[in-house]
Amino acid sequence: MKKSMICVSVLVVLLAAGVAFAAPFSSEKGGFSINLPDGWDPMPKEQIETMEAGGTYLMAMDQKAVAAGKSYSVTGVKVAVPAQSASDFASAQAEQMKAAPNIKGDVKSEVKNFGGLDWAKIAYTIDAGGMAIFTAQYTAFSGDFMYSFTFTGADMKVDEPVFDKSMGTFKIQ
Repeated sequence: MKKSMICVSVLVVLLAAGVAFAAPFSSEKGGFSINLPDGWDPMPKEQIETMEAGGTYLMAMDQKAVAAGKSYSVTGVKVAVPAQSASDFASAQAEQMKAAPNIKGDVKSEVKNFGGLDWAKIAYTIDAGGMAIFTAQYTAFSGDFMYSFTFTGADMKVDEPVFDKSMGTFKIQ
């Protein structure tokens, strides 16, 4: 049996070291909630409902990044995939990322537990035309779904703890 996948990419630049959370973002159709740090604004409900018909479950923007002339967003899709262990997924994803030509430096992979789920966490830095973008991708399998959140930020030391704290608020509804 194929499993459905909810892949949520959270593309945001966070410039502040402190972490305060806004109200939880909930997706009834996606079946999850997650607290977004202050400054992350989900798109209006009507726009998200329109996107859900096409399989997108979350969109948000960091207003600080927008004010700085950058456009980062949160997106999610649902596709069919077979389930696998977080450890196997982390290893396979890390190997793929190591082979990518725009990855600079090390690719870190580990398994972390958030919300009672084991998450494959892959962390790496992308060279985007001379600009370094830190990326942390979290993926977990639960029942018929695979959830995947991808966060991007400017600085691994500042942003990675923020991303982990946000993932710690993830709940399946």
